[in-house]
Amino acid sequence: MVIKKFLLLILSIPVYATVTPNDFIDSYINKSGYGEIYKIDLLIFKNEFIEDADLKEKWKTLEPLNLSQELFIIKDQPTLLVEKPVFKEKNHINLISLKIENLIEENTESEEELTEAEPTKLRFNLFERILYETEFEEVKKKLNKNKDYKVLHSISWYQPLVEKDKSTFLYIENSKDQMKAYGEVLIYKDRYIHFDAKLRLSEKTDSPSSESVVIKTINFNDLLKEKSKEKEKEEVPNNNYWMETIFNNVRVNIGDFSKWILKSEINDSPLDLRPQESLAFKYNDLYEINQEIKIEENKYHFIDHPYFGIIVRISALQIK
Repeated sequence: MVIKKFLLLILSIPVYATVTPNDFIDSYINKSGYGEIYKIDLLIFKNEFIEDADLKEKWKTLEPLNLSQELFIIKDQPTLLVEKPVFKEKNHINLISLKIENLIEENTESEEELTEAEPTKLRFNLFERILYETEFEEVKKKLNKNKDYKVLHSISWYQPLVEKDKSTFLYIENSKDQMKAYGEVLIYKDRYIHFDAKLRLSEKTDSPSSESVVIKTINFNDLLKEKSKEKEKEEVPNNNYWMETIFNNVRVNIGDFSKWILKSEINDSPLDLRPQESLAFKYNDLYEINQEIKIEENKYHFIDHPYFGIIVRISALQIK
């Protein structure tokens, strides 16, 4: 009887699952102030110097990585809320004329008229690379100067943090010098902030990829825009609620226009899940980090492996 009661107790403990990106967006739209916004700094590096004991250790052969069926992806370039650059001929020099609208709210009130109840709204893009992240770049530079390490991936972004059962996974991937770091991370906040990483270090081969690995990734802001338009249609005509509450909370980080201009024309493809084909050559998975840690805000945390490692920092967004 005691064993049966014990087993019943174990089975009654709730199992916390995550949600799909689609469900996450629905919650974000329908619940005002959904999740506190945090800045995530993530760096993945390869150890160039390996201890003799680790060199002798035999590592198990890894099975194919089982990722979540749907994942958000961190967009590498920011979404520009501006019209495309227009070239004008003036004195035989091409100048870029940019028309920037609604990037900064018009404010004709004097400083004395501003109150704490009417703060200036900040604008930022969620789940997109933060450009010109100088502080984290210093960490990257210091690692690159050390011959014992090689940085494989470094990225910063903003995202809201909610409970585990309301959170969704993010896909991480970057290739450099015949090596690839890839996998998924889950970042959530219950009593503490948690960072759950399932990442692998892979090596490029000379063999063509025999399988076409399809990864279903979703761009947060594309999905947000589509769903917000659908929601707006359901509202009373000429109701600008969604434009004022959602899109006015987005601030553009203006990127490197020279790179943007030289690329082919950017097309806003329709939303929905878009298959992303794997690279043409096969990569062999060598090592894996599968670990969850508690995060203390504003501090760097380190996840170690003899052959590669992760540095992560999570900081609450400071609104001044």
